[in-house]
Amino acid sequence: MKRSDIRAGTVYAVVSYGRPNPLVFLEDKAERVWTEPWNLVRNGPYTASPNTKPHRDAHGRDSGYAAVSGDSGQLRDLDCKAELARFAGGQEPSREGLKFTLVFSLANIPGTYDEALAAWRKSLADSKTAREKQQAEAREHDRRLKAVTAGLAELDIRASSTVAAYGPNLVGLDIDSAEKLLAMLQARG
Repeated sequence: MKRSDIRAGTVYAVVSYGRPNPLVFLEDKAERVWTEPWNLVRNGPYTASPNTKPHRDAHGRDSGYAAVSGDSGQLRDLDCKAELARFAGGQEPSREGLKFTLVFSLANIPGTYDEALAAWRKSLADSKTAREKQQAEAREHDRRLKAVTAGLAELDIRASSTVAAYGPNLVGLDIDSAEKLLAMLQARG
């Protein structure tokens, strides 16, 4: 996301790992960079910074874009101008459960919250589908191994479906080759 794309009041997503978190910028185009108060315990006022880019300070005074985070439902109809005044004045957000924050980088903001949440849910569904497919393939492979092992046993041929069973006098075959060998042996009668 580019700074010029930011619109105050739009619920954006912050993504680091897992489910995206909702966030609203308090100024269009993240107009100003703000600096944290010296003492966050007392929640002093944030001040507009002369810096043009956010940065993390080794001394604990970080600068970033003014934002508020919390539940996406509470963020949707937020009065950003009033919240910005509260932010700059060192007050708490107007709604319980919301928290003022500084955004140091736009790299973890892929777009709107709804889009990011839909992409995350699709990713979960895709992962589940891939995992289920992999499990089905593993079950089918196990079934084939058991069928070949049983078929060879009926012909008095010692076989095992485990790698640990291979010894110095045993030959290992992949499942496809083992099925071909069984079919040939069964065809000969």
